[in-house]
Amino acid sequence: MNYSEARAYLDQHSWRGSVYGIDTMTHLTAYLDHPDRRLQIIHIAGTNGKGSTVAHLAAILEAAGYTTASYTSPEVRTYLDRFMVCRQPVEAEAFAQALTQVAQAADRMAEDGLPHPTVFEMELAAAWLLAPVGPRTVFLMETGLGGQMDATNVVEKPILTVLTAIGMDHQALLGQTLTAIAEAKAGIIKPGVPVVSWPQAAAAAEVIRVRAAANQAPLYVLEPTLVKALGPVDGREAFSYRGEPYQTALLGLHQATNAAGALLCVEVLRDLGYTISEKDCRQGLLATSWPARMERLPFSRPLYLDGAHNPPAMAVLVDNMDHIAPQGRWRVLLHIFKDKDAAGMLALLNGRADELIITEINTDRSMPAQDLATLAETQAPACQVTLKPRLEEAIRYIKSSARDNDYFIICGSLSHLEAARQCLLEESEML
Repeated sequence: MNYSEARAYLDQHSWRGSVYGIDTMTHLTAYLDHPDRRLQIIHIAGTNGKGSTVAHLAAILEAAGYTTASYTSPEVRTYLDRFMVCRQPVEAEAFAQALTQVAQAADRMAEDGLPHPTVFEMELAAAWLLAPVGPRTVFLMETGLGGQMDATNVVEKPILTVLTAIGMDHQALLGQTLTAIAEAKAGIIKPGVPVVSWPQAAAAAEVIRVRAAANQAPLYVLEPTLVKALGPVDGREAFSYRGEPYQTALLGLHQATNAAGALLCVEVLRDLGYTISEKDCRQGLLATSWPARMERLPFSRPLYLDGAHNPPAMAVLVDNMDHIAPQGRWRVLLHIFKDKDAAGMLALLNGRADELIITEINTDRSMPAQDLATLAETQAPACQVTLKPRLEEAIRYIKSSARDNDYFIICGSLSHLEAARQCLLEESEML
């Protein structure tokens, strides 16, 4: 298959949706002769911060002379951004070759009477095939949904497991309590494999402690006292870790925690024999790139993209808004999926944003703009609510109504951020 044919093949199987469980992935890896077993894998689960952690670790490891590969989804810019090698998307031809192997294995599975893999499972397998194999290559892998029953959990022996901030999300599948959600995510913990955990709420922290002890897995916790967010300095986020000053290229108070968590991961990797200097850490943090995470666009007016798509992430975003411009007039362009806690996110914006500009995108998952606007009037009565169902119309409204002391942020889901970026760039002179 060429690239177009590979993408078409995946589209043909998109109707399968998501399957919660690892049985099909177990068969697929076997049909491919277990490509995951040839890789040194860092497995990352959590509600928020997984992608930023992948980005920080990849930049640090590359600065130290290691080769990195990763699989993350969904993408923000282009589809091939899901498949990174040396922090760059793979070439279309390489992806097509890898997907051809996966498709052949998947079709053999179906012929043998086994369930056909989903798109996510096939993409994950392709990412493993695309990764260089060698002692100085590290594969950074984030879970798709949860942990224990996520397809990524077919990996039997990662070198390190990481649990970023755990909060309420995907309750329909993971459970209605923080304890249940933490139990699902802590399912990536493996016997004897070191675990690094971000600061967690008490219920989640206890789940992780118990699971690590049961697996005799050394547990390293990023204690809140070790990290202090210092705010933006020269366009970078400053923070201290263990009393030492650092900066990361990713903006936002929460990135202090994500970057410090990456530094704790580095300490564990050193114990495992990886050579990573302090200079490598500092260079890597400054070279970290992860689009649409409090990403300021290159316009004269302050305009940010952020992927906040659940209440915990929205709470962080609101804190960042207060931190960046406590006296600013924040105007938020918002789109939310139907399966997300829209009411919870809107309640967090109430009184913190001056205006909510409501839009939607052309997908079955998108909450209709009118429904979201009606909900906003109930859940965020202190905010002005402006209905602009078409994204292009919403962008034009931002440009035509902007005035001094306005700060704009586009958020609610990752799916509309790149389209918004392109709309803005097309008429950038107006900003």
